[in-house]
Amino acid sequence: MLSASQVDVINESTKSLVESGQFILQAHRFGNTEVEHAKKLLHWADIPPGAAVVDLGSGTGAVPYIWSKIRDDLSFCLVNLSEFQLGLLPKFCDQICCDMEKVPVEDGTFDAAVCMFSIGHTDHATAIAEMSRIVRPGGIVFVYDMVGKSPRLSELFYSLISRDKIEGLAASCGLSLDFYMEPADRGCPASKMEGFDEVFGPLRPAIWRWVKRGENVAF
Repeated sequence: MLSASQVDVINESTKSLVESGQFILQAHRFGNTEVEHAKKLLHWADIPPGAAVVDLGSGTGAVPYIWSKIRDDLSFCLVNLSEFQLGLLPKFCDQICCDMEKVPVEDGTFDAAVCMFSIGHTDHATAIAEMSRIVRPGGIVFVYDMVGKSPRLSELFYSLISRDKIEGLAASCGLSLDFYMEPADRGCPASKMEGFDEVFGPLRPAIWRWVKRGENVAF
């Protein structure tokens, strides 16, 4: 869990990015615009019709905000420790300001959990177990993060674990891997910022989609 002072630092960085026109707080872009980028993520997440979706570590909520304009059959809940980030876009769904490692909802509340460029701010094992807990049997867990090594990533209060380790943790929490991919990065506008390449240059974007084992429940 991030400390209050770490959240303050992240909020200051967020303010600078938003002032430059960037609302998706991720180091990669899979399309030429933020909308195209979000559409790619939605395609890969392959969320079933009518699903209730929770975004853990949602940042500003820009990705699910865009998704909601494309898929009006979906409902969303944003989970974020930063009230500042949650207040940057018009409120379009439920919000919970809390630690994503301990979400105050019942088991199996959601049909899908997404965690995009945020799991490294947490303890990976705890976060994956929590995603599995709050998703119903047959539900989706979708994670977008990075693989590789970057000594300077810790400056952003972020950590990575290997692909094998994250997949092992997911399997131990009852999640069956649907697919893994390392999509091509078209370059984020923030890549022009000083020091960006030193932090993110050695890293590759990585995406996992799991299905929670158990009896499928119809939507």
